[in-house]
Amino acid sequence: MSCVGEQIARQWVEQQIEIERLNRRITELLVANNAEVERRRTAEVRVTCLTKAAAKTNEEICQVLGRALGYPVLADDQRNFPGATAADGVCVGDHVAESIADEAARFIQTHRLASGVGSVATHG
Repeated sequence: MSCVGEQIARQWVEQQIEIERLNRRITELLVANNAEVERRRTAEVRVTCLTKAAAKTNEEICQVLGRALGYPVLADDQRNFPGATAADGVCVGDHVAESIADEAARFIQTHRLASGVGSVATHG
């Protein structure tokens, strides 16, 4: 084989080796990418579940405190809430758990002071 032919053959072998190395690297990157995609999908599902749970808890807190504070029952206002039943709860408006809890705390404090009751006993 001529010197040029040997050089071409050697370069061809080197290129084949490099192609194989690059193919392995591409495979590694694809596997890593697929793992990351799956990790993110799992995280998104978890975030969605936690968001729904937080919203449900917020609504339950608002309903409990809204009933205790005497907020209007949705079922009692069929004109504005047609088809509402007792299961639909009370209308708390724009409240979130923190704001209605703050209102409940102010209500308790006001009524405790008005009744002459001192501080509430500590709970342990």
